[in-house]
Amino acid sequence: MYGIADAARGAALNRLGHQLRLPEQRAILARDEAAYLDAAGLTAEERAAVAARDWRALSAMGASIYALAKLGGALGTPLPRIVASFREGA
Repeated sequence: MYGIADAARGAALNRLGHQLRLPEQRAILARDEAAYLDAAGLTAEERAAVAARDWRALSAMGASIYALAKLGGALGTPLPRIVASFREGA
């Protein structure tokens, strides 16, 4: 179950997801993903997980389902695909 400790651990990822609710933020991400992620204050590990589209790792790092949905949507991965990735290899 996702709780307060998870949210605190994934604060930067969750802020990123919240920012991506805005169309202008999604446009900036689309123009230069690496620069956007650097500016978002993500760790190297978090940036690598985003680059790999490793949704399970991002969740383990504390990203909420909302953040994953917003990030996935901005990067072209629909939520059902993200959810399916949690069952793959389990």
